Amino acid sequence: MIKVLQPGTFTTVQDFGRFGYQRFGVPESGAVDKLALRCANLLVGNPENSPLLEATLFGPRLQFDLDTIIAVTGGDLGPLLDQEPIRNWSAINVAAGSVLSFEGPRSGARAYVSFGGGLSCENLEMVMGSASTYVPGTFGGLEGRALMQGDTLYVGKPSSPGVAVQRVENPPTYTENSSLRILLGPQHNLFPEESIATLDGGQYTVSVNSDRMGIRLEGSPLIHNDSADVVSDGTAFGAIQVPGDGLPIILSADRGTTGGYAKIGTVITADHGKMAQLVPGNTVSFHIVSKDVALKALMEQEILVGSLKQHSELPIEVLAGSESISVATEEGELITFPTGNITYVANVHYGDSSEEIEVELRGP
Repeated sequence: MIKVLQPGTFTTVQDFGRFGYQRFGVPESGAVDKLALRCANLLVGNPENSPLLEATLFGPRLQFDLDTIIAVTGGDLGPLLDQEPIRNWSAINVAAGSVLSFEGPRSGARAYVSFGGGLSCENLEMVMGSASTYVPGTFGGLEGRALMQGDTLYVGKPSSPGVAVQRVENPPTYTENSSLRILLGPQHNLFPEESIATLDGGQYTVSVNSDRMGIRLEGSPLIHNDSADVVSDGTAFGAIQVPGDGLPIILSADRGTTGGYAKIGTVITADHGKMAQLVPGNTVSFHIVSKDVALKALMEQEILVGSLKQHSELPIEVLAGSESISVATEEGELITFPTGNITYVANVHYGDSSEEIEVELRGP
C-alpha cells in the first residue's frame, strides 16, 4: 500500500489510454509521454501498459508500507528517496516506511513513477479497457481525478524484487529550446507557401495556457488561404491545429476527438516525448521531414525499448548480507543461501537458452 502524503501539482493515474472510442466522443487520454511510460514499466519488470503515475512539474510525496521496486522516468523533477537524490530512468529498491518526494522541475514537465507489480485495479476505475484518468470527464484512474492528500494506492507483487541493476544508459534529454520534426498535412494545402516557410524552422514560445489537451504556442501567426475552418474531422496526437488567430496548437492526449480547424502538420511519433516535456516559457522550432526520416527515428526509439524488454526477462536480483545471500526467483520468492566458501551450481535461463554457472559464496 502507498499513502499519498502530498499530491503534487497535478498527479494522475495513466496507462497507454483507451483506443477505438473517439468515434463515440471519448478521448484517447493516457500518458502524454508514452516512451517514458513504457520504459518506466519495463525497468521494474511490468508489462508496458501497466498503470502508473504521471506527475506534472511538482511531483507527489508518497509513503510506502511495503518493500518494492520503482522507477522514475520522463522529466527530471528532482526525485528523492528519504531525502536522498535518486537517479532518473533507473530501477530503485524501496524499503517499507520510505518516502518518495520531488524537489521540483529541473528539466521537462512530466515524470512517470512505476511500481513493481503495477498499480492494482483494487481501487482504480477501469473504463473501456483503460485505467487512464480523464479529468474533464471525471472517469478513469482514481475517481476520475488527480491525486489528493490522504489517498491510498495499492500495488501488485513485483516480478523482480531485490536489488535493481537496470537503467537506461542514454535516456532522452529535455532542454529549454526544443526542435520537433513534423510531417506536413493533412490540410497543409489550406495554407500559402509563406505560412509553411514560417512554420519550417520558425521559433515559438510555449504558452502558460497549455495542458494535457494541447500545447498552445505564441509567435508568428500562420496565415490561411481563406478560412481557418474545415469540416470537423478526427484528431491525432501531435496534430498542429491552426485556429483563426494563426497561432498553432499541438494537440495532446486529452484533445477533443474531432476538430474544426485546419491542421498544417503533425509531430512525428519519435518526437512525442520531447513534445510532452515542453514547459511554459520553453521555445520550440519545427522542421519538416519525410516519412522515411520519421520511420527511421521511430525504429531507433524502438531499439531502446527493445533492449529493456530483453533485460526485463532476466531474474537478476540478489540481496547480499554478511552471513547469507538471497536470490529472488521469477515468482518473487527469496531463496537464502549461507555464505562461507561454499560453491553452488545454478542453471540460468534466458529466452530459449540456458547456461550452467558456478557461484562461490564467500563469508566475511
